[in-house]
Amino acid sequence: MQGVPFIGPAGLLLDRIFASIGLAPDQLYITNVINWRPPGNRIPTQDEIASCLPFIERHIALIKPEFLILAGDTAARTLLASSENITKLRGQWIDYPLRDAAGEPTGTTILALPTFHPAYLLKRPTEQRFVRQDTLALAQVLEGCNRPISGKPPPHAAPSTPARFGHACASQRPSHPVTPQNLQ
Repeated sequence: MQGVPFIGPAGLLLDRIFASIGLAPDQLYITNVINWRPPGNRIPTQDEIASCLPFIERHIALIKPEFLILAGDTAARTLLASSENITKLRGQWIDYPLRDAAGEPTGTTILALPTFHPAYLLKRPTEQRFVRQDTLALAQVLEGCNRPISGKPPPHAAPSTPARFGHACASQRPSHPVTPQNLQ
């Protein structure tokens, strides 16, 4: 136990995903929906999530990231207040309502991209193809080539899927041009 989000093999995979579009760990702010690992690494209970939700919402409000990457079902359902599972949410830019210190919506939104959790990808490597597509869509957004709007990407855009936040990522722009070749 290190008290750091995304460590071990899942963290290394996540680092590789972001490195493929020129993002280094020091360019990201990463956190979890809950601040501890549940016993046996089980899915957090609704009570655990409810006790931590005001804190993660406040983190996001204070940091005001350019976008959020919601890695995994727990992060996506919790922060988007959705009953849909990650397989239905992933690959879509969705408006996350920024909240004030009292937990009330401010009227401002941040674009969020739900995606698969890297631990899931380690168990199901065939799903990593979606991560490559989403990573390219994220890179295009970072380079200003394809401004996202809520919902499915436009038909000319690369299909979407993962990046990182179970979690919230705030990012700076990549330092080099992004091409499909450097995402391989």
